[in-house]
Amino acid sequence: MRPGTRYYVLALILITVLPVIALIFYNDLEDRHEARKQGRNQAMGILRAIHLKQENIIESTDQVLTALGQLPAIQEHDRAACTSLLNSLLGRYRQFSSLSAFKPDGELFCSAPRYEQQISIAGQPHYQQALESRQLTTSNYIISNLLEKPALFVIKPILDSTGEPLVLVDAAIDLSWLNTQIQQLPLYDFSILTIFDAQGTVLMQYPSQDDVHVGDRFAETEVVTTAVKLRHLGVLERSDAAGVEYIHAYAPLGGHDINAFVAVSIPADVVLAGANEDLRHNLLMLTIVTVIAILIAFSWSHRFFVNPMRRLAEAATQVRHGKLNINVAGDGGPAELLQLGTAFNQMTEALQRRADDQERIEHALSQLIQQHRNATPTEFLVSLTSILADSLDSKYCLIALLDPAHPEQLKTRVLWANGSQLDNISIALENSPHEELIERERFRIYRNGVRRLFPDSPLLNELEVDSYAGITLTDFDQKVRGLLVVMNDQPIRSDEMFHSLLQIFAARVTAELEREDMERQRLQLLDEARLAATAFESHEAMFITDAQHRILRVNRAFIEITGYDEAFILGKRPKTLLVDDVDEEFCERMWNETIKHTKWSGEVEFKCRNGKTFTANLTVSAVIPASDERISHFVAHFQDVTERKLAEARIQHLAYHDDLTELPNRTLLLDRLEKAMARLRRHGTFGALMFIDLDHFKNINDSLGHPVGDGLLIQISERLRQHLRQEDTVARLGGDEFVVLLPELNDNKDLSLHEAHSLAGKLLDILSDEYNVAGHTIKTSVSIGIVLFPERDLDADDILRHADMAMYSAKGAGRSSVRIFEPEMQARLIERLKIEDELRKAYEKNQFVLYHQPQVKLDTNAIIGSEVLLRWQHPVNGLTVPGAFIAILEESGLIQPVGQWVLREACATLAENSLLANHVNQPVMAVNISPRQFLERDFVDYVIAQLDEFGIEGERLELEITERAVIKDVDETIRKMKRLREYGVRFSIDDFGTGYSSLAYIKQLPIDTLKIDRSFIQDCLTDANDKAIVRAIASMANSLELGIIAEGVETREQLEFLKQIGCQAYQGYYYSHPLPEAQFNLLLKENDKVA
Repeated sequence: MRPGTRYYVLALILITVLPVIALIFYNDLEDRHEARKQGRNQAMGILRAIHLKQENIIESTDQVLTALGQLPAIQEHDRAACTSLLNSLLGRYRQFSSLSAFKPDGELFCSAPRYEQQISIAGQPHYQQALESRQLTTSNYIISNLLEKPALFVIKPILDSTGEPLVLVDAAIDLSWLNTQIQQLPLYDFSILTIFDAQGTVLMQYPSQDDVHVGDRFAETEVVTTAVKLRHLGVLERSDAAGVEYIHAYAPLGGHDINAFVAVSIPADVVLAGANEDLRHNLLMLTIVTVIAILIAFSWSHRFFVNPMRRLAEAATQVRHGKLNINVAGDGGPAELLQLGTAFNQMTEALQRRADDQERIEHALSQLIQQHRNATPTEFLVSLTSILADSLDSKYCLIALLDPAHPEQLKTRVLWANGSQLDNISIALENSPHEELIERERFRIYRNGVRRLFPDSPLLNELEVDSYAGITLTDFDQKVRGLLVVMNDQPIRSDEMFHSLLQIFAARVTAELEREDMERQRLQLLDEARLAATAFESHEAMFITDAQHRILRVNRAFIEITGYDEAFILGKRPKTLLVDDVDEEFCERMWNETIKHTKWSGEVEFKCRNGKTFTANLTVSAVIPASDERISHFVAHFQDVTERKLAEARIQHLAYHDDLTELPNRTLLLDRLEKAMARLRRHGTFGALMFIDLDHFKNINDSLGHPVGDGLLIQISERLRQHLRQEDTVARLGGDEFVVLLPELNDNKDLSLHEAHSLAGKLLDILSDEYNVAGHTIKTSVSIGIVLFPERDLDADDILRHADMAMYSAKGAGRSSVRIFEPEMQARLIERLKIEDELRKAYEKNQFVLYHQPQVKLDTNAIIGSEVLLRWQHPVNGLTVPGAFIAILEESGLIQPVGQWVLREACATLAENSLLANHVNQPVMAVNISPRQFLERDFVDYVIAQLDEFGIEGERLELEITERAVIKDVDETIRKMKRLREYGVRFSIDDFGTGYSSLAYIKQLPIDTLKIDRSFIQDCLTDANDKAIVRAIASMANSLELGIIAEGVETREQLEFLKQIGCQAYQGYYYSHPLPEAQFNLLLKENDKVA
């Protein structure tokens, strides 16, 4: 007996569940795999972190030992001072368990902690290696008898000027540094971290195990063997003696030939705990859902499926015996069973209707065949519409084609209505069923009410159409070209016959239209042939050859371009036109490509009859007659593209070269640098990059004009090219910046550096020689930065940036010099950028404050004024003096806004401070003005605006300018000073004697005071030169009737000397340090009482 419905329902549910079970177990396998992978990755990550920490400790130890070895107590073998020093350092560096210093013979002369017995390391391998290599050397991790714990000994030889060891400094690094590191690492629960040596001796284990001690053998011998053998990071998955599976990750400890290893062991069940819990939960939920589904399915299957199926089977049996009118529709069960019953009832009706429709279709086709004989295309299409309308009992039938001139319209080819042909009309597609048919469906029928759906269609309204059926007419490419439509004023009762007849008749209409098109194309080709003869005489050069490539005909443009007349060229092959070095292989390949693809295009070099050559864009086409599949002719046309090629070459050149000097630009330089780096890495050799910048080039542009500056750049580029090798590259990055690429020097880094530095020195001399540009004799200098490459993990942009840093270091060293890149330059640059950023924030957050240093009259000791000094109230470093940041303010351009702030605050203080206002001597406030600030166009206007805003008398304000500001433009400086003098503003020359100190401009300037720089005052009593300079400045100032103020006076003796030479006033620590405004006011008040 066959199983019932419930069996299949149950089987279906179980079959449905099987993929879910498979998916659960598959996901479990994936989760386990991912968990193991995560465990391995985490273990290896921990080892990498420990390895990196070990490297960092050794590197920092190298720095400590190097610094320690430079101290006199170490180099002079001063045991007591050395021991004290080492004890101090040992307390500061907790990673060291001991610090020692040894004589070159290995004998200990000081240590911390101090050892009672005399110790010698002369027999130790790492001592011998350090003496031989003259470099930092490490021992293995060993269990020291003195320290009684595992330690790594790092020894550094300190060399004298001849390269011989003076002393060897040694540090013992124990493993205590690892405890803090491990506590910060994401270890799994129950994980064990072990450090062991090559013999498997345990040096450390975390967490400590009761059964394992330092000095024991590591139980995981396979891990030891594998780690020692491979000596790189790896993973093993093994079970221990108790059957517990572990994931072991191992790696060497450190990268300095340290014979020690570290391993992390993680229990596999800890790693897989999450995956096991997910599997149990998923299986439980699946079981519950399956049981519930089976119970529900059994209950519903009988009610909604079994009973309706029985009734349907009984009805099917009656239909088989010929009872087609039986009603098999049920009143229950699924909708599909109800539809099946209805289909039985409709089936017999459909069979009868199809038989009737088939008879009508055959009759219509018979009429169509009879009408096609001896009929024109139009007569045939009219007959076709008549037969179709009669066969479908429709009043209207039309054939309409899309109008190319008006895509939004159809134009009828035949319009049949009420048994006769009407005149053709245009039909708008918009808001009509024709639009729906063309855009969305190939066949469409509306049984009734079509006018209600398209109420705006004029045709439907005029003919009172109620039903509509249409099909699209397509060409061979399935592109719609028109419609075949039947319409009626009555609804369609049965539409089964419409689709068949419309499809058959549409195919016949399409065939007739295609036949018309072919006839039209034939006539068109005849017209085109006549036009081709005219087109042959175009502005493009053309020639025609036969199948054997002999030239049969050329046009006038061909003769004009090439100079070959017909009498010479006809009968010859096109190779005659090509330049002499074109081989037969090229011609053969061109003809073969033309035969294969019927067309070939490309650029060729033609020669004229007079010998001149030109580049032509040639196109060759094969001519294949319709009556024959073989090529009969070749037609070629070409254009002279020589000028276009030259323009393209120029554009390509400019993309990679500097337009002024014709040198490679940044793009080409970086490309060559990257290629050189790749080549040098393969060969193990070094190259160098030089960054060259002209010193004070802006001054040349500003004073002599940009044409002279450009001429100078061109001459510099020529000198560089003349004095470098052919394989070297000279590039201009823009402005006055040049770069020299030396792509290969030597396989020894020191020798490569020496060669590069030597060449840079020569270039320094060569580029410093005089230049004659446009009648001007110019002498300039350059600053050069050098960097060797390749370096690990650095790309071309990094190398160029390092060379730039080295160049700026050369400029900072006084210009006209050479500097080699050092990593500290980058650190200094980062620090400078950090300070610059902090200075910007300091300006924005008002962290700058003003201090006042009193200026005192020598004979009366009365305060006659003060110099305003800028201070930075740093939020971390506290009060900072200008020497730490003023240069950065200058270079960054911040000196302009900060200088304006200082001037404004000084004016505000003069206006608001009642003590200063009531002072009997009316003290003057001196404000330092930077050269950059003084040279600003609106400087004078700004000073005048502050005087006006605060209502200050100009005589109360003194501006201190430097000689550097004056010498920039003496005439402009005098103009500015005279204008401010009109407002009473006083002027002094600051730091006089340190710059140009020219009497020529001193006599011209409307100044009031000379300030003698503190550098001369400090040593004026001990240095004869400084003493003479101070005397000369004082004598000159007195002769010119100028005031004198000495800066930096700190002793009574200096004060007496200044009195002797006629100095009038001074400032310095002898009288007072710079003071905040409030304290200065108190000092001024006390001075008034004394006066």
